Amino acid sequence: MAYGGTSVAPTGPPGSSTSIRQVKLDKECELRVEVSPDSPLRLRLLTGSAEIFGTEIAPEIWLTFPPRLKFAVFTWYGATIEMDGTTETDYTADETPMISYVNVHAVLDARRHRAKASPSDSDASQGPRVIVVGPTDSGKSTLSRMLLSWAAKQGWKPTFVDLDIGQGSITIPGCIAATPIELPIDPVEGIPLDMPLVYFHGHVTPSVNVDLYKVLVKELAQILERQFTGNVESRAAGMVINTMGWIEGVGYELLLHAIDTFNATVVLVLGQEKLWSMLRDVLKNKANVDVVKLQKSGGVVSRNAKVRQKARAYRIREYFYGLANDLSPHSNIASFSDLFIYRVGGGPQAPRSALPAGAEPAADPTRLIPVSVNQDLLHLVLAVSFAKEPDEIISSNVAGFIWITDINFESKKITYLAPSAGNLPGKYLIMGSLTCLLMFCDSVIKSSAHYRFEIVQTLISEIEPDVHVKRAMNDINADKVSGLGIAQQHQAIGHGLKAFISRPREVFSLLSNVGLFPRVAKFYELELFSLLVGNWEANIVASFFIASFSPFSSPFPLICVLHY
Repeated sequence: MAYGGTSVAPTGPPGSSTSIRQVKLDKECELRVEVSPDSPLRLRLLTGSAEIFGTEIAPEIWLTFPPRLKFAVFTWYGATIEMDGTTETDYTADETPMISYVNVHAVLDARRHRAKASPSDSDASQGPRVIVVGPTDSGKSTLSRMLLSWAAKQGWKPTFVDLDIGQGSITIPGCIAATPIELPIDPVEGIPLDMPLVYFHGHVTPSVNVDLYKVLVKELAQILERQFTGNVESRAAGMVINTMGWIEGVGYELLLHAIDTFNATVVLVLGQEKLWSMLRDVLKNKANVDVVKLQKSGGVVSRNAKVRQKARAYRIREYFYGLANDLSPHSNIASFSDLFIYRVGGGPQAPRSALPAGAEPAADPTRLIPVSVNQDLLHLVLAVSFAKEPDEIISSNVAGFIWITDINFESKKITYLAPSAGNLPGKYLIMGSLTCLLMFCDSVIKSSAHYRFEIVQTLISEIEPDVHVKRAMNDINADKVSGLGIAQQHQAIGHGLKAFISRPREVFSLLSNVGLFPRVAKFYELELFSLLVGNWEANIVASFFIASFSPFSSPFPLICVLHY
């Protein structure tokens, strides 16, 4: 393994600001790249042949990879790669599991040919149903993409099923989905969204509502089974199923449920001997199920909870704005009476009087509960159901998603962002726990231009405010302040802020150690604080909470650092 690969002299002109460099790859080696978080990276194939996750790279054509993306360029026979831009890290590796992966593809391809040659009304006409399992960050989604792209390259149209609601390979997190793959998957754009079949769970982990997750998995499997019955080509091509990384306890039970529900015939276990042994023992009595152990790639990057949370936020943003900000979502307004919002789960299954003596009522995980419009809906992502009646919501797939940007209780109007203009395809909306605070930050950044300042970074986090700030806010909200006039309210704010910012090092320490999206705001001309706290010394740092998003009214306070 060598960092930077076999480098060739930069091809850019002397003194140029762009860093264009070439990397020569030997046969059966790969270049592993993590794009810089601040700028995109351009890459092209100069000589030889290479692929990214099973999709061949066209020669002499620049590919632009967005910030934060991680990918690997593999070559079977050798290649020269040219890169333009900065990377977080890039290195070449000569030890990869690609040979074992392509051997799996060869076996699956043979089974597809055998299924296609069999009578359409026989069980042998069913192509391989592959389910990829393994712990978190073991390369499940990457292997799934490889198998799908290789199959599409051979002319097959396999179905991709994504059961990982924590990340969302097909659509936004919080969903299980399926879509046919007709062409090798684009290495930049990812899974195509032309014809997805999507069911909305509403949460990023099944543990919030395990029963609902099982119901949706079963519903999706039944729909696909009906489609395979009427489509011989899709039936022979089979499916590739990506699963979540929760493999212990209830998570293991959900894996077994998925294997049984989709009638999986091949179980690929990545990166864990224990899971492979357990599944092999449980499934040994099923003659038509093969449990195969595979090595995970050394290029798999482990992500902590904060990184995965960031990835989910960016995934939701991509749904509305596109991977490269090339989409223009539409802001629409609807009356409260035009929309019917429901959440799934909660409430007792039966009243206590109807239960046996000593029995306690339990929550019904699949009960539909109407949700009245309230402030809690602000910045939530809601699913638009195809259901015609409320009792069809769980069994119906969703048409897409909207983001609630404003709620006006005086006019009884809701403002929401949608991918397209016009009326929604359905009037029933499903509420979960998905929020879109990253886009809220972007809207704050855009509106800030009116006040002649630039927000370079923003910080959103659950934090414990300084005791002086908390005391000041409590003084404002207390009944005793209400009779003291506006001036003393401003004075209360000022005392708290002045005490808080008297220790700027602590402020900067706070900003560097907490929050999901740390950004710094530069104020060039600002008179707001002169109104609140009077004329202060120059070159001070003030930290304040936007009132409507203070830590006392929302779990996600917004903090800005102001430079006079």
